[in-house]
Amino acid sequence: MERSVDTVVERKINIRNSIAHMCRDIPNKHLLDADLCSALIVYVEGLGRIRRLLSYQALPDEVDLDRLHSACRIRGISVHIAKQSNSEAVEFLPMVPVHVLGHAQDLLCVVPGRAFTKKGDRIGRGGGTYDKFLASFPGIRTVGVAYPFQILDSIPTTFYDYAIQKVITVCEEFS
Repeated sequence: MERSVDTVVERKINIRNSIAHMCRDIPNKHLLDADLCSALIVYVEGLGRIRRLLSYQALPDEVDLDRLHSACRIRGISVHIAKQSNSEAVEFLPMVPVHVLGHAQDLLCVVPGRAFTKKGDRIGRGGGTYDKFLASFPGIRTVGVAYPFQILDSIPTTFYDYAIQKVITVCEEFS
């Protein structure tokens, strides 16, 4: 059993490194990011009842979500940006206790990822912080946003990996 877990971990590390290399060399990244945010905005509008968006401040090698955050605020949706605490737990700013967030169906969590599959499996950066958060908040709506090269046919997963409900790229949406 331990050997198979080691193999999954090694495969995840290799995928993370490969995707990280591709993310450094994206031509016209700002235009691609704008298109991805537009697709996310259309998706959020289609959900209707979203009152709070749980999201993240993108790192330089991730899709810049600032346009999505601004569009949600204009529409009266509260935007809470993830901050990783020292305990490796995800906290969202402005701070709102989980029990105050509201019903899961009123929330949408934009989940970062290094790679995704069409069915929602994902690899993050390796800390498991989003997997732990999502496991503690059953029923929350989840979406990932990806560059086309981040969509893989399969990703090694373990029992602790939390699949997301939808993945959006520039050209397609996967559920």
